[in-house]
Amino acid sequence: MSKQEASTKPAEHQAQGPSTQDQEAGQRIRAAREALNLTQSAVSTRSRMADEEGKGISRTALVGYENGSSRPGLREVRLL
Repeated sequence: MSKQEASTKPAEHQAQGPSTQDQEAGQRIRAAREALNLTQSAVSTRSRMADEEGKGISRTALVGYENGSSRPGLREVRLL
């Protein structure tokens, strides 16, 4: 796709920033983590211990959840 084609796409098809709901969810995740005086690395480590599969949630994923750029799935919500 050329630059001209990309710039003529309707706004609903262009990339958008995090939604308000994603940002609010991220703020709640961060507030809960900070209330427990845990670092993102500590939450990541604890999530691996709590996960039956042993995968847990990476620190990088937590960063994305907290800043609203990504959304946790059901498995991750259960671990959190």
